[in-house]
Amino acid sequence: MKLFLPLFYSFFTFIINLNLNASESLLITNAKIRIVPPAAPATALYMEIKNQSKKEVKIIAITSKEFKKIELHEMKHENNMMTMRKLDFITIKPETLLELKRGSYHGMIFDLNSPLQKDKKYQFQIIDSEKNQYSFTAIATEFN
Repeated sequence: MKLFLPLFYSFFTFIINLNLNASESLLITNAKIRIVPPAAPATALYMEIKNQSKKEVKIIAITSKEFKKIELHEMKHENNMMTMRKLDFITIKPETLLELKRGSYHGMIFDLNSPLQKDKKYQFQIIDSEKNQYSFTAIATEFN
């Protein structure tokens, strides 16, 4: 029994530290949803994501209970045209900042349940390839 308790404590501490490190590896800031006309079928989600860890993080999904479908997308300038494509994942290198912004990486929100309300806060989660979840809030904003 004397040997079991220290082993159990060490294992328990290790698991807690793993979870704390995972939840702290991404810092999500300046998250905004673009307000679109009521008849628009989709809108964009922008943010800054700082990978604070010493390893790559692969984002595989963005989810929300408030929206039916969210996809990762990238816009690129190819052959004198802007193209947009769906991505299966976005990789963030260690200790770098990735901007999801107009004309680049972004989240696409489809099938809006109702018109977005200016300055309303919406809850989201980013999920990485290791199934860690990172919660954040985005504010509905009008863009020029």
